[in-house]
Amino acid sequence: MPRALSQQERTSIQTRLKAEAAQCLQTLGVKKTTVDELVRRVNIPKGTFYLFYPSKELLFFDVLMEFHDEIQDSLITTLENTDQPLGVEDLTAILFELFKRIEDSFLATLIQRQDLELLIRKLPPEVITQHAQTDAISMDRFLSFLPVQLDEAQPKTHWFDTYWPLLIGF
Repeated sequence: MPRALSQQERTSIQTRLKAEAAQCLQTLGVKKTTVDELVRRVNIPKGTFYLFYPSKELLFFDVLMEFHDEIQDSLITTLENTDQPLGVEDLTAILFELFKRIEDSFLATLIQRQDLELLIRKLPPEVITQHAQTDAISMDRFLSFLPVQLDEAQPKTHWFDTYWPLLIGF
């Protein structure tokens, strides 16, 4: 019978899995990365992988969401620390920095290879739904920093409802 993992071992394995998954996303992509490749890189038995993630796609999504949250937190922090109303030039500079950060990451590679679409298709629907709800709240928060007035007479539609089908090709 295998021994139980300590909390320290669990944390270490999960951290290493995420780091190797990010590296694999950058170099190999979703299709060419296998669970066997990931466990070889982390030096754990295959069964141990499944103690952490039911599939490689959920590991990749976890890595993607950590990056997403870092980018989003950075954007919100920048906006919160702006002591004057945002002008077009300010917002352009902030968004340009955000896109440069994305361009230098595995996310750009995922998008270029069309692996992001593949990854999203393989996720359980409840994971996608939960992310969409969280993103809608985040987008509302971001929009609250912009010096624009929304027309309250129009029904509120979240950006996700409009653009998500285009993102995943429906």
